[in-house]
Amino acid sequence: MKRTGPPRTDAAILVYLMTLSLGAALIGSTLYWLMRPTVYANPGLNAYRAPAPDPIIPRVARPAAEDHLVVQSAIETARRENLLLGVAAASNAQVAEPSDKPDRPIVTAVARKTRPVRAARRTPPRPKREWEPPQRAWAFQRNELDAFFR
Repeated sequence: MKRTGPPRTDAAILVYLMTLSLGAALIGSTLYWLMRPTVYANPGLNAYRAPAPDPIIPRVARPAAEDHLVVQSAIETARRENLLLGVAAASNAQVAEPSDKPDRPIVTAVARKTRPVRAARRTPPRPKREWEPPQRAWAFQRNELDAFFR
């Protein structure tokens, strides 16, 4: 049996470089795949849904003269249901009759007390100070590069 020696250095470097390039290609292709935009098909007119058609029997508003009949019918139905259930009526609900009295507001505005206006405080002006260069700044310190920086 013939004995083989250790792998050559060139082969070891080739395997190492192939592993590195495969890892880099895997990372690069993953990033490329993640950065691609998602494309959706444009449905166009297939996505349009027409609004619902008007009802066949048009809804017509009742005249105001019939309103009191509807309210009275509702009160009578509620009274019959309460009698069937054995519940005492909480109040005697009746249809309101129009009155000849002039309408007056239910809520009236209440005048609020006004506070006296305070005079603005005057603060005395601050005394003007002369500008002084900062003492600890490095630019104001004496050094050999004075002429270069100024």
